[in-house]
Amino acid sequence: MGTAAVARYSLTGLLMGQQVGGIGTIFALGLMIGGLYLILRGFIRWEISLSYIAGILVTAYVFNLSNPEKYAGPWFHLLAGYTLLGAFS
Repeated sequence: MGTAAVARYSLTGLLMGQQVGGIGTIFALGLMIGGLYLILRGFIRWEISLSYIAGILVTAYVFNLSNPEKYAGPWFHLLAGYTLLGAFS
């Protein structure tokens, strides 16, 4: 599949949950709002979530720069899958 499969997804579709995926992992905007709520209420520390997200973005960016035909971009990795769920749990 590779990055050819990634081309089928739009970033706004991933952000708004218009894609098929696991329960709780495809609605990125909802996960961000929920994570912000948890941070503001003091249940989780913002430093941990921010460093987790930054680590994934930087790593995905470096891999994408090395071979964009093989590795998806950082925004796809942020908005698809369990990245945000892991950042705020």
